[in-house]
Amino acid sequence: MVIPFEEEYRKKFYALEEKIFESNMWSEGQMLHDFEDKFGEYVHMQARGIADGGAALLAILSYLDVHGKDVIVPSNTFWADAQAVRYAGGHPIFADCNREDLCLSLADLKRKVTDNTKAVILVHIGGHIAFETEAIAAFCKEKGIYLVEDCAHVHGAWWNGKTGGNYGIAGAYSFYATKTMPLGDGGMVVTRDGSIIFPVG
Repeated sequence: MVIPFEEEYRKKFYALEEKIFESNMWSEGQMLHDFEDKFGEYVHMQARGIADGGAALLAILSYLDVHGKDVIVPSNTFWADAQAVRYAGGHPIFADCNREDLCLSLADLKRKVTDNTKAVILVHIGGHIAFETEAIAAFCKEKGIYLVEDCAHVHGAWWNGKTGGNYGIAGAYSFYATKTMPLGDGGMVVTRDGSIIFPVG
């Protein structure tokens, strides 16, 4: 992919790189912490940077301990969602999506839930909040099932004062080159539950 970077933005980028070099911190430095703070402020949650969106999903699912449990995943999504479930020791169970928004169908979700279901991954496709997000969140809460949001496409999208990650226990953002906020790569875990991203012990 060839992207024409304007001179003005090149200068800004190089100036930020100089700050990184001057700090002598190639990773986990002040630049990352500033980004976490600003991103968290924007989404109204706590935020923690991570390698990529897939790693963000894996971190959340590992924290929830889905080992041996079913995790419902929408059929219209990138393979990283199901792979993260597998890596965390869970069983991905695919559910159908709606024609209207290409996102997880509440009706099929209800059909797929069993006593072994521990979590649901709701993927916000195409730059908007999934149309049935509020109903899915309410259903998961009623059933005692964790709702995890894949926010790889949803940077900047809001519904009723909330953006991706606010509806479930946590959200996974991606900054890959093809995403709404392309930074080349990288990811972010967002949550209102600080123990997920700042574990004790």
